[in-house]
Amino acid sequence: MRIIPAKRCLAAAAIAAAAAAAGCARTHTVVVYSTNNVKGYFWARPSPVFGGKEGGGFAVLANLLRSETKPKLVLMGGDWSYGSPEGMLTKGEGAVELMNAAGYTAAVPGAGEFAFGIRQFGEAVSKAKFPVLCANIYDAKKGTRADFCRASAVVEAGGVRIGIIGLVSASLGHSLPREKGLSLRIKNPVEEAKRETAELLKKDVKFIIALTHIGIKEGVPDGDDDRALAAAVPEIGLIISGKNAMELDRPLQAANTYIVQAGSRLLYAGRMELDISSYSGKILRFRYKLVPLEKDRYGQDPRLARVAEEVRARVAKPLSRTVGRAAAAIPNSGWPDSQLANWTADCLRRWGKADVGMMPVNLVDGEIEEGPVAERKLYEIYPPDDRVMFLKIRGADLRQALEETLSAPDRRVFIGGAKITYSPSAPAGSRIKDIEIDGDKLLDSKTYHVAAPDRMVSGEGSSSSLVHAIEFANTREPVRKVLGWCMWRERAIRPPEGGRWLAR
Repeated sequence: MRIIPAKRCLAAAAIAAAAAAAGCARTHTVVVYSTNNVKGYFWARPSPVFGGKEGGGFAVLANLLRSETKPKLVLMGGDWSYGSPEGMLTKGEGAVELMNAAGYTAAVPGAGEFAFGIRQFGEAVSKAKFPVLCANIYDAKKGTRADFCRASAVVEAGGVRIGIIGLVSASLGHSLPREKGLSLRIKNPVEEAKRETAELLKKDVKFIIALTHIGIKEGVPDGDDDRALAAAVPEIGLIISGKNAMELDRPLQAANTYIVQAGSRLLYAGRMELDISSYSGKILRFRYKLVPLEKDRYGQDPRLARVAEEVRARVAKPLSRTVGRAAAAIPNSGWPDSQLANWTADCLRRWGKADVGMMPVNLVDGEIEEGPVAERKLYEIYPPDDRVMFLKIRGADLRQALEETLSAPDRRVFIGGAKITYSPSAPAGSRIKDIEIDGDKLLDSKTYHVAAPDRMVSGEGSSSSLVHAIEFANTREPVRKVLGWCMWRERAIRPPEGGRWLAR
């Protein structure tokens, strides 16, 4: 790594060690704060993280940053707004407004930033006072990097010249929207990181940070993983990671690179204190902690708190509208048989008059309390702006699609209208023993009607077997609107009975 010393030394590389001993080399101290996967949770609210007291949000973060006495950077690892009703209904602009006020140094986008459309994302980030970085997002038609963000930025803090590269996961390409006259292409993040690192080194950068929305996968990393990035581009000293929202209370280390993530929903901030050698450009000392954003401890910046409340007020009225009633609480216990997720799958099936309803794992969120249900709850239950798609599919392909989900935990599904008996210990590809649809055995030659979110066919979590369906029809009806229809239709919704996935 090329280094610019604090003073011009007369010595050349051959006497660098003697020059260092004479005091030419220095140690620079820089503090880096990181957040990721905020998902539109801009304000302080009660949480078990704070023992039931209030915390989190930009106003608390701003007070924490104000208390810092050392030179600092503030970096965001993607998915700023997509998740809460406030974040979604302000279409990313509310997040940018608050990040401007909090004083972010740079940010990388996540898949959620594009949920409102490519042009809307460009409109939102045009108001950003910080650089938005995405080195591997290209305009598919022009062949050049997308014009709404930069590949990298060079900043100075604590006397050290730092390069920051923004990178997104290659899988983001599966979920990008398509708009008339505009499309994007995601290039390999490792190759783009190598190219941009070389450019930064020409600019006399001492230390390189990768600000990524790539993530850390379970098990051995594949090519689309922050650990693989660290191994392939050793010039990167620190990776501020996002996407899978891990609460890392200690950094991961891959070779000489540190990797951190700070949870989700702005309940935490990561704080790193780096001592960097001006001679080698290496980290001499690395101190890290995951900081809970406790309101009682740090207080709130009044201006940020006011802006956050103004953002919430813009969408408060429509979100308070009552859309239904729950006769009893409907909990969400996760796969294989969450009552809430099963209810949503049943709802899609009923609305579409289908044989089977499907819902992706990890996308049904929260739970429903007994009593009136407000519009806000629909956003909490199913945050994505997915549409309902109808499929006609042969039984053999449906069986294969369900079998695939058992081998890929992040692609498992909740199901309505079917019961599936399976053996968890059987070899992959032969775990399903029996499938009943509406009480009858599934027939491989029969055609079945399926209602599911469109991402299951064309999105990041799409199934290779579902794409073999005979017919597809995107209804363009939002999943949330259909869930609201079911609540209105049922008058008083109840937890569904019985299991759907039955382990033998």
